[in-house]
Amino acid sequence: MAGVKVEFAFTLTARDGGSDFHIAGDFEGAMIKGALGKAVEKDAGRQLEDSVGKLEALATAGV
Repeated sequence: MAGVKVEFAFTLTARDGGSDFHIAGDFEGAMIKGALGKAVEKDAGRQLEDSVGKLEALATAGV
């Protein structure tokens, strides 16, 4: 989308027997307001959950 800025931060922290993985994201711009902004946020959250789930499956499979 024109004029939309997206920022994501990823943090990995060592923890007993594994790691904690945190993601924070932000969408900014005139196009991301109201109902459209909520729809973009919901869809991005769903896609991020799917992607992280696939990453977790690969990590636990030892690939």
